[in-house]
Amino acid sequence: MLFLPACSDGDETAVVQAAAKALQAGDAKAAVAALDDLVENRKDDAVLVYDLACAHQASGNDDEARKLFGQVLALGERSLRARTEVNLALLEVKKLDAVCGSDPTEAGETVREEIRFIADVALSRLQRARDLDPSLVAAGERQDVLARWSRVLEDGWAGKDRAARRSKRRDAKGVTFMLALIQEQTRIGRGIGAGEGMHNLALDERDLAEDLSFVEERLGDDAPKLDDPAKQVVLAEVGVAKPALDAAAAALAEADVETGMAQVATAARRLMSVYVLWADIGPALEMILDAQRGYHQLTEQAIRARLQLPPEVITHWRQIETDLAAMLDWVIARIDALQPDAAVPAWFELARDQLPRARESMRRSAETLRTDLEESMADAMDSLARIAHVAEDWRLLKMPVGRLARTLAGQERDLARQVAAADPLALTGAGTYGVEWRFAVANRRIGYLEMALQGEVMSGAPDNPTEEQTQSLERRLADLDVRREIALRAHADATRAYEADGWPPSQAVVDGLDGARGALRDLWLALATFEEVVEAAAQEQASAAEVNGQAVEAAGDDDAMLPEPMRRAPLSLADQAKEQALVEGVVRRIEARLHEELAIAKAKRPADDEPAPTVEQEEARQLAEALAGIEATITAARAEVAKAAATLRPPKAPTNVTGIKAVLDRARPSQEEAAALLAQALDELRRAQLGFGEVALALMRTESSLLPLGRDLAASIEVKVGAETLTVAGLGEAQEQVVGPLIARVPHALARTVAQLRPRGEQGQAPTDEQKTQFEQGRQALEAMAGQLEAAHERAVEALGAGKPDEGRDAIELVGNVARQAWTMFADIKGLLEQGIAEETALIARTGSFQAATEQVPGVRCQGAVVDQSRTRGLIPYMTEAVKHQSGQGGAQGGGLSEEVVALAQRNLPLAEVAMVAAEVRLAEHQWSAARTEQEKAKRLLEEILRQLQEDQEEDQEQQQQQPQPQQEPSDREKDRQERAVQERNEKLKDRERKNKKRTPVKEDW
Repeated sequence: MLFLPACSDGDETAVVQAAAKALQAGDAKAAVAALDDLVENRKDDAVLVYDLACAHQASGNDDEARKLFGQVLALGERSLRARTEVNLALLEVKKLDAVCGSDPTEAGETVREEIRFIADVALSRLQRARDLDPSLVAAGERQDVLARWSRVLEDGWAGKDRAARRSKRRDAKGVTFMLALIQEQTRIGRGIGAGEGMHNLALDERDLAEDLSFVEERLGDDAPKLDDPAKQVVLAEVGVAKPALDAAAAALAEADVETGMAQVATAARRLMSVYVLWADIGPALEMILDAQRGYHQLTEQAIRARLQLPPEVITHWRQIETDLAAMLDWVIARIDALQPDAAVPAWFELARDQLPRARESMRRSAETLRTDLEESMADAMDSLARIAHVAEDWRLLKMPVGRLARTLAGQERDLARQVAAADPLALTGAGTYGVEWRFAVANRRIGYLEMALQGEVMSGAPDNPTEEQTQSLERRLADLDVRREIALRAHADATRAYEADGWPPSQAVVDGLDGARGALRDLWLALATFEEVVEAAAQEQASAAEVNGQAVEAAGDDDAMLPEPMRRAPLSLADQAKEQALVEGVVRRIEARLHEELAIAKAKRPADDEPAPTVEQEEARQLAEALAGIEATITAARAEVAKAAATLRPPKAPTNVTGIKAVLDRARPSQEEAAALLAQALDELRRAQLGFGEVALALMRTESSLLPLGRDLAASIEVKVGAETLTVAGLGEAQEQVVGPLIARVPHALARTVAQLRPRGEQGQAPTDEQKTQFEQGRQALEAMAGQLEAAHERAVEALGAGKPDEGRDAIELVGNVARQAWTMFADIKGLLEQGIAEETALIARTGSFQAATEQVPGVRCQGAVVDQSRTRGLIPYMTEAVKHQSGQGGAQGGGLSEEVVALAQRNLPLAEVAMVAAEVRLAEHQWSAARTEQEKAKRLLEEILRQLQEDQEEDQEQQQQQPQPQQEPSDREKDRQERAVQERNEKLKDRERKNKKRTPVKEDW
């Protein structure tokens, strides 16, 4: 360490000279000892204090040196201030060296920010030193060196980030590749506004322009598939976009900020044009919608700020709106070219009506921009609302039918509440026009259910259905469609009541909307699984309890008049009673379905003497046990729900705040208890579906959260949980209450997993002796692990209950380690990567807390961090083995891994293990910054593999959805029978249409 000493004089000269000689000889401790006594008696002598600070600095006592240098500055000795600033800067440089570690270019974003901060502090101190003493050459030299080092490091980080981003977007397939280019262009635009280096942004833009040339080969990825004429249109637009990107790169290279921002924005729109031509209609509309929303915000901000727009800004903004109108024109042309049955006819009518109007509004907005900004903004808002309306309906069309019905039921509820409040502004429009529009929109969206229901029922049809199967499908479709028709009729009743009664709406309007909501709700419940219904009931009951509390809070204490919020839904007492009644209906449905589900499960479960139950039989046994176990819970929940519903409907409605609050206060405990019971039943249902590996994973994660508490208690470190101090017995209770239910699931999960692993033989043959032997060995290993888990858990509870923290800690750790070993036997590479990344993230956070600690980190916590890092490192061999195993399974579609994932894993996993080993060493040495750098490096390496794996899986899913499913050719007789069945069904649909002229039958080919 280089530093700048001063000179002392007076009676202490000999001592100071001796200290100087000691420093020159490298004996800094002797210098400290020599000067310490002098400074003790002469604390106001700035020169002596300075010399002692230099001695401490040379001996490595950085904290003491900083403290003494601070005293020098406080004493105000002008002749020493410049030198003191230099030495303080050198101390920062030393800290910088520790933070950077062996390779600062590998630092993650958190460590980068720390490096930047420390470097800025050091540079600022060196600049102050130069300002105080321009003749101090050492300050200038060190400042130049540090500034150059910082610039080189920043360029290295930028280059590494640029390469990572480019590699990621080049891996994208199909239109996703185009979306990645747009996202990068947007990031460059934000970078200009954030003041990033123009040189690096220019390099990013050049890479982007080069990547655009890969579009042509990406068109062959069939995501989505384009015909040859469409490909030529896309490539023609790519040819227009390329010069725009080149111009943006040139402007950025010249560091022309204003021109660069304009060119980057233009290039982004050119890329959007390619995307709009290539992507499906829905995503294309969403892209235009987002851009139009941004344009509207620009004009709105200008009006609020009362800005006088310069001519160049007006020209630029007009071009934005013109470009967006052109993109919308392309979408309109694509919709017009589609076949009529490519989407629901009602959506076609909506798009063909609204999108041309939106396009004209955009063009008017561009034309009026220079003369009337407010009129331009109004037109922009009009186009925005119309595009958003069409895009929202497209999203609804893509929903599964159950989710669509539930969404539409929620929309009916919201409309009823807004109508009940008689608030036209809440109905998205002024006066009656906004209300009528909302009624029409809801009516059209309920109509979307017709084709969705047909698709849902037909998806379950066999390739060659029998007459009985055909009739069964017809009955199911008819049964479901009745609910849709009821919803349509109820909504029509509400519409007619509104048209007849006018404004404000009458109760008949609200009742009609509630009827439509109820029918849609029944439709969703008929499509939902038993577990989904229980989940919905738990959520709705919890929401009702929350609204109850909000109502009490809004009521206040004044009995003179009811507060406005209390008269409005959903806080009104009548509305809460209505919602509670709906929950009661669902819970009664759960109770009825519970017996049906239990009977089915019991019928499918294996006999008691079944030696080798099948997977389906074992699953049925598990479900039957779970359903039998929650029967009492559901009964108790139904009683609490009914109690709350009765309480919210008092014989005499209260008329003041005190009375309303009394009713709500009486109902809320039952609501909360019912919600807790339903959540408990849902949890039991989900636990019944867990295999041994999943239970082991839950145990592993739970014990990892309890282990640090056990370590602290064993080391007599006080542990606070909220405002209370955790005791050993308290940890034992947590072990029993949190881990106990998981341990209780172990035997059931093991039985289910054993059934799944049991050898079946090939093509009806009996399993070989070798297969039987392997299965038996595996079963015995799993049973041994299950026994270890149960025994270790019991020992942990017993030891902690007896006040033995050491034994309890060891037992907790054993449970976690055995659970980890069991889980890794079933985990695939994705699960291993996700777990490793999650653990490394937690380790990074802990290391950061160590670094930020103002006190010495307890040794037990440091050692625990080392052990935990070592345990995470232990996942790497399992990851390597999983990659080796899955790489031989025939590619991602066959459950294997792509060549890209295998190559990336083979490169990154050894590097991640090396980084983890280095992190262990740094943690043991209390080098927190260096440890965190290595941990972030390991995490980044694992994330790269996981990201590539997820992208491959998404691509495979898209390809599978696009591939036609092979079907067996039916016989001529079967064809005739199917055609007759379809004709008969369509005749029924026509009869319904004549009765209700709002339906259009669509022929379905089974």
